[in-house]
Amino acid sequence: MRSGDAAPSPLEALAEEIRLAFRQFKAVDATHEHGGITAAQRDVVEQLYRRGDQRVPELARARGVSRQHVLELVTRLIRLGWIDARFNPSHQRSPVVDLSEAGRRRYEELRESERAVFSRAHLPVSDEHIRHAVETLRLVRTALGAVIGSARVGRRRRASDGRAPRRR
Repeated sequence: MRSGDAAPSPLEALAEEIRLAFRQFKAVDATHEHGGITAAQRDVVEQLYRRGDQRVPELARARGVSRQHVLELVTRLIRLGWIDARFNPSHQRSPVVDLSEAGRRRYEELRESERAVFSRAHLPVSDEHIRHAVETLRLVRTALGAVIGSARVGRRRRASDGRAPRRR
């Protein structure tokens, strides 16, 4: 800490630990290279694994990203054989996507690879501590989400109309 700087608040200290942990989790991901998919693609795969079939707008809303971004991820995952798309009779332009059998199998293999890394970590905390940390992070994320509102993290909004600025 530089002289004159106040000690970080508990929330600032938590944010720093989250950033550091995020980097370590990225390193865990690198140990198995996401099964040949990017971290963003893996996020879509994980959401489909946990929640079942969904439409692109639902996937985008759940992750707070644009539909276009999720559509690009989904298109690539279809080409890679991780997910399948099927006609949606209630909305012709928005197909329902779900994990393919191969995608489900590959995701389960990826999770086993992660579990192997986690089991070697010998964490000095109990499962109860981890459950409490998860709940604390969920509460913080929810509170921050309420403050941020519908604005996308990392994107500036135009003050005049609330839309994102154009890319140059």
